[in-house]
Amino acid sequence: MTVKIPISPVNGILPTVLHIMRLATVALAFYLAGFGTFDEVIVRGGIVGIAVFGLFLEVFEKDGPGRQASKTLLFWTTILIVATIVASYFFIIRYLEAEIAIYEFTQADRIIGVCGLVALIEITRRVYGLPLILVCIAVFAYAVFGRNLPGILEHGGFSFADTFDTVWYSFDGVYGRALSIVIQVVLIFIVFGAVLESTGASAVLLKIAVSFTSRLRGGPAHAAVVASAMF
Repeated sequence: MTVKIPISPVNGILPTVLHIMRLATVALAFYLAGFGTFDEVIVRGGIVGIAVFGLFLEVFEKDGPGRQASKTLLFWTTILIVATIVASYFFIIRYLEAEIAIYEFTQADRIIGVCGLVALIEITRRVYGLPLILVCIAVFAYAVFGRNLPGILEHGGFSFADTFDTVWYSFDGVYGRALSIVIQVVLIFIVFGAVLESTGASAVLLKIAVSFTSRLRGGPAHAAVVASAMF
């Protein structure tokens, strides 16, 4: 039988924390749009930490209001949030150390990284479901055990340590090019799009585009292109 506890104090804190995180994300997007990124390592590590932290809070807030939350859910959510923050911090400091001199990752580094990766996998499962997780696990397993596969599926193989170091402590895994595109392009467009939508400016841009292209064949398509260009 699951023990239930009231979470009214948590419910009072969560909205405030989430609003602060959203404002910080918007401020970061405006900064990146105006001045560019200040340090790739810090930005990528910080964004992953903030995003996973915020998603755990969002999911917990969604499950919590209007009912009791189990001690187990509260406990594991807290553990995963702490693991996310610590692992993101270790990525930043270890990568910066590796830029200055040769750094050999220790067993403690990998254990902390595994905890962060587990937290990332768990929030992905909660938000997107199990199929995406199975694909990620299959790809990781192929990198480690591919040397034992037959025929064209076989490759030279990588150790678990080398594979994990690439996945967590490099710009070729979790903090790779896809994340860089999200930070430098996607995040900025999402924030500015939300601003235009909330202020009504998007409707004005669309009306201007329609007025320019209404007499042309394929007017709606041209209007969409013109509106996007003005944005």
